[in-house]
Amino acid sequence: MKMNEAERSFATSALIIKDAELQSYLEDMICRLAKEVCSDIRLYVVRIPYFNASMAPNGVMQVWTGLLLRLENEAQLATVLAHELAHYKKRHAIRMWNSARNTTDFLAFFSIATGGVGYGVVGLVAGLGAAGSIQVYSRDLETEADEIGQDYLYRAGYDLAEAGRLWEKIKGEADAGGRETTAIFFASHPPAEDRVENLKVRAEKYPEQPSLLLRQEDQKFRVLVDARWQGWVKDLIDTGSYEETLFVIDGLEERGFNPAALNFFRGDVYRRRSGEEDLFKAKEAYLKAATSEDSPAKTYKNLGLIAKRQKEDGKAIKYFEIYLARYPEASDRFLVESYIKQLRKS
Repeated sequence: MKMNEAERSFATSALIIKDAELQSYLEDMICRLAKEVCSDIRLYVVRIPYFNASMAPNGVMQVWTGLLLRLENEAQLATVLAHELAHYKKRHAIRMWNSARNTTDFLAFFSIATGGVGYGVVGLVAGLGAAGSIQVYSRDLETEADEIGQDYLYRAGYDLAEAGRLWEKIKGEADAGGRETTAIFFASHPPAEDRVENLKVRAEKYPEQPSLLLRQEDQKFRVLVDARWQGWVKDLIDTGSYEETLFVIDGLEERGFNPAALNFFRGDVYRRRSGEEDLFKAKEAYLKAATSEDSPAKTYKNLGLIAKRQKEDGKAIKYFEIYLARYPEASDRFLVESYIKQLRKS
């Protein structure tokens, strides 16, 4: 009853993403992994730029966009979904409820997206670290969810080795940044070292899989992510988690995502971080992005801002004019035109 009440508020959050194609894809995966509970699950894709998914005891599953951004293939996505479905099947959340300090704390994690109404993604950051610590299952429950999750993965034909690769990568990001919000997943899950070893040992006990879905299904996964990842990266930059964002961008580069867009985002990270050498790093990244015809239009606006700050008025005017030519409907057109007028008078 409490979770159903929380869901009514949660379902109207401004952070819930209405994306029929992505929703259908994820729901199909859930049913492929766990047919016996498929009809119970109500999936919500949530615009939160951190790595996590959660499963409430009434069948509400959250998948955060930050999770989708970081996954390399469908087998890794299946690993996370299968683990959460295992928690649901074994009613682990009910056990956690019984041991929670109070129901308000318990509900906070599952209704976290409600907190974004009126504040956007950045408004969530302050509470995420504390919220993650609420959903701490015991080591025995986590191990049980991993084992059942592996059964789901094996039965569905996914490569069990991808689980270890995923946890190692996410641990690397957490180490790179060291922020509580970045490590929210590890606030509610076992350390990567222990988990990877346990998963590897158990995976070796399964009979050889006659066929894997990995290559066939990854094409669909990649198409879906390709169409959406840039908005997810923008949200991550907005959190101010700059070291973690650079780690994620490097990972996207290794996977062959648009290099011009990646260099643009690197430039944004350096420009916002404002370290001693960051302005020069930002300029270098934007210039690399500008060498491509498909670079984001704001590459030139940001180059103009840097040139303006460095007192290179002629270059600033040039970059601003290119920006306006490429982006005639820019919402900030009036502001950029005012910069040009100011620079021509100086």
